[in-house]
Amino acid sequence: MYTLAVYVGSAIHAPSEAGVMERFGVSATAAALGLSLYVLAYGIGPLVFSPLSEIPLIGRNPPYMASFAVFAILLMPTALVNNFAGLLVLRFLQGFFGGPCLATGGASLQDMYSLIELLYVLSLRALSATC
Repeated sequence: MYTLAVYVGSAIHAPSEAGVMERFGVSATAAALGLSLYVLAYGIGPLVFSPLSEIPLIGRNPPYMASFAVFAILLMPTALVNNFAGLLVLRFLQGFFGGPCLATGGASLQDMYSLIELLYVLSLRALSATC
């Protein structure tokens, strides 16, 4: 569900670009920055959080829980922001804190399932994330 929320969070900006252009008075190129910064950030976020999940003392759950909590909290200010720069910063932060599930989700499944089962589980994860 976390992976699905992050993927939907990136794509949901595209249909609202016309509204962003109208509300903030920016060009179509500038309005597309919300999507671009989100995707860029969910490539950068795992560089911080994924190595933490490999430390045995920390494990996988604390980075997931902390990053998802911040991701969820950022939903409200992103919806209520009144300036374009603030929107871009919040979209970047959402992508940054949403990224860990994308990078280490497969590793978490590998921890839980045998190699024979893992093929099916990873296929179902990929299917559910893209559906």
